[in-house]
Amino acid sequence: EQHTYHQPLDGGLAARVVGAARQADPQVVVSIEVLDKWYTDRVDPALMVETARTEEPHHLGPLDGVLGAPVTKLMLLAPPRRLSIVAEVVKQRFAGSIATAVSDEHLLQVMHHEVDKANALARVAQAYGVDQAHVMAVGDAPNDVGMLKWAGLGAAVANAWPQAMAAADVAVASNDDDGVAEALERYVLHERLPGRTDTQTHS
Repeated sequence: EQHTYHQPLDGGLAARVVGAARQADPQVVVSIEVLDKWYTDRVDPALMVETARTEEPHHLGPLDGVLGAPVTKLMLLAPPRRLSIVAEVVKQRFAGSIATAVSDEHLLQVMHHEVDKANALARVAQAYGVDQAHVMAVGDAPNDVGMLKWAGLGAAVANAWPQAMAAADVAVASNDDDGVAEALERYVLHERLPGRTDTQTHS
């Protein structure tokens, strides 16, 4: 396994978060990512994580053996109304010890308290020697807001959440209509800045 930077959530803390979540909603689905491995206690077709689109879980069943070790990301899944209760309990009980993010109405992500997409993007840009003004970010969800604001150019896809759209500088086609490809072609390959004519480019 190769990774550039890993900032995992303490395993004991993750276990306590899961315990609180299950106390609030015994039917909550728990999924865990450790680097590129995915572990889940069960798969519910109505409550899917992005990883499930492309691969099967590395482990399906009780997670007691996984929760003792550091985890990259803990995901709690439930129908939106039930998840809001779980989220309130988790955020109140572990305030300051964890970071949370929402990417789907049925999914609460729990991570190390310093994990943030804007921080990650800044770290990558620094590693490659790229100035903030020359960084483009494309996003669609509330957990993309900080990243969209940090980037020199933030692009939201047409089907983005309102928070992401408000944080972006420009809008492109939806992610189902090749919005990311449009952003790359328009603002990277052709280097056209918002408000400029087709004959004006950014150098």
